[in-house]
Amino acid sequence: MAQTLREIINSVGVDVIAAATQQTPFPVTAEAVKKWRLYGVPTEQMTLVRTLARVRPADILKANDAVLLNPDGHARRRSMLRIRPCGKAAPAASV
Repeated sequence: MAQTLREIINSVGVDVIAAATQQTPFPVTAEAVKKWRLYGVPTEQMTLVRTLARVRPADILKANDAVLLNPDGHARRRSMLRIRPCGKAAPAASV
């Protein structure tokens, strides 16, 4: 039975996943885990979520790929989803 990424994450629990990530080199908060339902599980956390949810690797990969596609079928670019630091001040308004 195919599961969505939302169903997989909810079956384990956002707080449980966030707590489990604290023991990994890539700890995240519960708020970050909630965003995975919209933007996909990061590669670094895929095995952890798969193990906690007790799903096959193919199932979580398929669910993750479904989230990474927009309704028009174009893949989301993860680089667009990251907040980039601003290195320059805004230009002064001219008078």
